[in-house]
Order: sequence, then C-alpha cells, then structure tokens
Amino acid sequence: MMQIDEISQVAMVASSLHCDELTKKLRQHGWYYGYFPISPVGLSLLTCLNEDRPNLFWRRYGTLGDICLNLQVKGLKKRNYETKRVSRAATGPDFKRLFIGGRGKFGKIEKVTLRIHELPQQKMWGGFYWADKKACRAFENKICHINGSLAFLKLYTGLQLPAVLRRKDKTFMMLYFEGMKAVVESHYYSVLKLAQSMGGDCLSRKEIHELAPNLEKLLFSEVSEEGISYVP
Repeated sequence: MMQIDEISQVAMVASSLHCDELTKKLRQHGWYYGYFPISPVGLSLLTCLNEDRPNLFWRRYGTLGDICLNLQVKGLKKRNYETKRVSRAATGPDFKRLFIGGRGKFGKIEKVTLRIHELPQQKMWGGFYWADKKACRAFENKICHINGSLAFLKLYTGLQLPAVLRRKDKTFMMLYFEGMKAVVESHYYSVLKLAQSMGGDCLSRKEIHELAPNLEKLLFSEVSEEGISYVP
C-alpha cells in the first residue's frame, strides 16, 4: 500500500488510500506530504486526483499536480501507462496532467509517487482584523512573496466566524505558518510588523493560544472555497 524512499524523499502509494489515512501513515514515519483538500474525511486519493481537488496548503506545498511526481495508470483497452518522474521543464508537456482532473476518462490511476517532507518543526497562527476587504487585499498582495512557510491564508466575514471572533464591520484574515522553526518565526514576525504598519488589528498571542484548540476545526473541517485563491 505504501513505500517510502527517504533518500529521494518520495512515497509510492496506492490511490485507494484515503487522504486522512495516508497522512496518519506518513506521520508515523516522520513524514508529511502537504496535501489538505477541502473536506478530507472519507476522501480517497483517487477521488482527489480525478477531480483535481484544490490544496488548501498550496502556498507552501503546491497543487496536487505539483505534489504528485509520477502516476501508474490502468488505461483503456488494457493499455497501462507510467508517467516519467522528472520535472516537466525537462520533458516538455507534463503527461500526468492528462490524468489528474480527468475523472477517469483516460484510465484509472492505481499508484502514485508523492513528494514528501519532514514533519514541520514549528506551527504558528496569525489573526488580523481589517476595516474593509480592500485594505485586507492590499496586505495580502504585500505578503504573497512569502513562499517558505506560509501554508494557508483565508478571509472571513460575518457569520463565517464564531461569535468569539466577530467584530462589527471588520474583515478577518487568518494565516497559518509551518516549517523550520527559525524560518516560521522570522516570517511570522515580519508579517505581524507589516500588518501593524498597514493598520491591521492583530489578535494577541494570548488570544491565539486560547483559540488554538478550535482553530483547526474552524479553518479546515468546515472550510469553503469562498475567500481562498488557489492559483499561485
């Protein structure tokens, strides 16, 4: 069902594995593949590949097509395919893109080679309030160059937030960082200073700590596509 090559930092897995099950199996060996689709519970990797489901953590790990390096496909008319595990820049068109998002029209994906990463040393949350969406979007444009540790960014308005986080006529932005400790802390405090300089009202570390047990459920378990941009 799963083989890990620690030297190449890849994992060969069966497409029938569920995403949450795959995450647990990789974590047991100290690895992580950085894919977090919307409503991951009960979703198989095959379903996500067929639908090319967006990755909530694309800012750090890329899209599903970036994470998948190689596919083994049982094609039509009993013809099997295996895509090359090299960068598309070296080979021209990326053949695996034909199958990712193809909904099984060109064959059934049976095995996948995934790029994997060591488990993040540090995780940090940041929450910011803005007077309007325009100011919030201006801040987002300023931080779009942070590619090392910023994994997730989303805007929330009105009833999307629980009562404890709502503030009248304010747009709320939540950021999530993960990766090497020194890099995460550097990026987090740089973003914090920038937000304050642009008039953002920031959640305190105490408030973040108090909310921490519910943040993952708030942001990921019931997250919708509204307010999330997927294209880097």
